[in-house]
Amino acid sequence: MRLIFFLILLINLNSYADNPPTTSPSTPEKPVVPAKPVKPAKPVPPPYIAPDSEWALRLEKGKVLIHKDIRLENLPQLRDLYIKQNYQLVWYQNQRLIPEAKTLVESTKTAKNEGLEPNDYFVTFLENCFNQVSKCEEKDVDVLLSESFINYTTHLRQGRFKPRTVDGDWFMKPSTWNAVEVLLETLKNGKMKEVLEDSPPKHSQYVKFREMFNNMLAKKKGNAEAEIPRGHLRIGMQSPAVKILRQRLLKSGDLSTDNNSDEFDEELKEAVKTFQKRNHLKADGLMGEQTRQLLNQGLSFSQATFRHIQATLERWRWMPRELGDNYIMVNLPSYRLDVIENEKSVLNMKVVVGRPDRRSPTLNDKITQVIINPSWFVPPSLMSEHMRERGFKVSKVGEGIRMRQPPGDNNALGRIKFSLTNGHNIYLHDTPKKHLFGNPARAYSSGCIRLEEPFDLLMYLIKDENKVEKIADYLDTDTKTRYYPLATPVPVYLTYQTLWFDQNGELQKLKDIYDVDEDLMDTFISIDPNPSATEVKKKSEDD
Repeated sequence: MRLIFFLILLINLNSYADNPPTTSPSTPEKPVVPAKPVKPAKPVPPPYIAPDSEWALRLEKGKVLIHKDIRLENLPQLRDLYIKQNYQLVWYQNQRLIPEAKTLVESTKTAKNEGLEPNDYFVTFLENCFNQVSKCEEKDVDVLLSESFINYTTHLRQGRFKPRTVDGDWFMKPSTWNAVEVLLETLKNGKMKEVLEDSPPKHSQYVKFREMFNNMLAKKKGNAEAEIPRGHLRIGMQSPAVKILRQRLLKSGDLSTDNNSDEFDEELKEAVKTFQKRNHLKADGLMGEQTRQLLNQGLSFSQATFRHIQATLERWRWMPRELGDNYIMVNLPSYRLDVIENEKSVLNMKVVVGRPDRRSPTLNDKITQVIINPSWFVPPSLMSEHMRERGFKVSKVGEGIRMRQPPGDNNALGRIKFSLTNGHNIYLHDTPKKHLFGNPARAYSSGCIRLEEPFDLLMYLIKDENKVEKIADYLDTDTKTRYYPLATPVPVYLTYQTLWFDQNGELQKLKDIYDVDEDLMDTFISIDPNPSATEVKKKSEDD
């Protein structure tokens, strides 16, 4: 018994030695500093898997539609649209097309009225799908409707073509347009008709030209007469165009009989001369461009005028959607500046614009200040040695030189400069060469716009009579450079329209001084599924 007790005691003593007390009454514990809280890591989202991964993949690769005549041009926007919708269809509810789908197609069917081509919006294909003429996948129809909406509204608000692919000097900034956001909102609120009706430009010039264009469309449908094609004709030449010329002169009464020959003979030459005399042209008996255009004007429908108006509508679509209540407009081919207030010209004057080899660009900008007695800093491309002899100041700038013409009556900028903010070094200014305003064609500058009456524009912009009087005194008495910032910058638009309604509402057909009309008209011929025979012939000759 004693032996057992002794063994238990020994075991307890060993346990105490291995695990002594953890606290001592004589040594105080250090306070425990709480650890800083650790921010939980952001959860990593799982990889996105579309509800229909096969269709999503086809959309990513642009192969939604297996059809040779269909090409998607807006893949980035389409991807954005369907990702936002979790790759669900947007034009269907309960496996039925929503009414907005047919509203869109009905609108695009009338695209011709805006100078656009309905085939660009898959009208026939979609209608065949709607009417079950063709077997179509719902997903393909959905994507095509979205593509059609993006294309159609963008074309109406920003133009059918990218401006600078047709005219390299067009720098007008178009209005912004987010077709995807508008589409999603429109499909929610059901206002498809309102959005489509609001999409064409509201500019008064656009509205007038659209009316003209629709009148021409009506004439085109009932037109059976052929235009005299481009090209000079003279005695002895043989051409199918000669027969068309005979018909036209017979109709005008300048040719008494038609022998149906394709040879330009003496009788035809005399008939051409008679027509030319009646219309105050040079009576040489040659069928040149002026004579051809005048003969074609007698048609109930002119294909050339039709294309010209179509190109004019496109240029207005390239313009900003909102011009403002008050602004300055310079239409380069008209050689005129107009100050517009509430769509009426309150001040106008002649201008000199850039010559064809140094074109004035088309752009929108703002006048920020008026400079009295400006210096002219000569662009490097215009510097020449004889400028030193004419009193130009030369200074060294880094590795190069700077050439400056001091203020004065002979300064190239005259006595008044209107500063703009563009990066093209284009501005409006006075000029010592006042005699040029007497010429009907005034493309003489290096790109800037020279004003016939710069002081009139200054008075309009400054509006403070006391300040204007002081400026007038400065112009008479000294050549010190002075700066007058405008409290409110005034919008300026340099545009290029060779068809133009003037302030009296009269249509002006202006010379294409920079030869850009034909390129724009040709782009419309290229997308027309039914171009005229003359246009087809011209295209084949160009190719």
